[in-house]
Amino acid sequence: MSFLPISSCTRAAELLAPFAFCGMSVAALGCPNLKDITTAKMPWEHPSIAEVAPKGPTVPLVAPKETLKGEKGSASANYPATFVVTIKSDGTILFPDSSPGKLKGASIILGGSPVATLSPDGEVTGSGLKRKYKFAADGDLLDPEGRGLRVSPAGGVRGIGGPWHYKDVMVWGEPGKTGTDKSKMGSSEGQASAWDRAAWRTVAIVSLLMVENLLPEAIGR
Repeated sequence: MSFLPISSCTRAAELLAPFAFCGMSVAALGCPNLKDITTAKMPWEHPSIAEVAPKGPTVPLVAPKETLKGEKGSASANYPATFVVTIKSDGTILFPDSSPGKLKGASIILGGSPVATLSPDGEVTGSGLKRKYKFAADGDLLDPEGRGLRVSPAGGVRGIGGPWHYKDVMVWGEPGKTGTDKSKMGSSEGQASAWDRAAWRTVAIVSLLMVENLLPEAIGR
């Protein structure tokens, strides 16, 4: 995955922001070559979902073994009245308006048509998305400008490119096991860690459909 220079700087700035007190300067690192610099990951994103999830082929998309529910995270976002999506073990997906979707091969089908399709090389496209996205090696799902989202091993989803750098915009878990403490949901301390990581790409793409269409500010749109 290659990034435009400006997005490389933006993303690096987000990663380095917590270390500003040490006198580190993004400008001093020589943009636009930041994409060639390896930066230390923040504790919440190490290890990445791609490192801990069961290994398997990129396609087809995998349904979770148990029902998973995605809902509002701890970000102080202006969420729509209904912001809940469910993925069932049979591949059925219930979106906020109760529209039934379905996993079929490498695609998510809604209304009889694919709204998002994953290619073998990790690219995600479809009528339900305004841009093309691609999975990076660490599992981030990003557009060519470096905006998108990241699923954590604990089931939290954070926007990349938006204002809530250190807060989950969504959290996933089995119904009844997502906990009530929003400040810990999706974190290593929260109860949202009970989920099937083998379905992480499916979770990421469904999250992207939710965020891009219902909460685009979470990825800076």
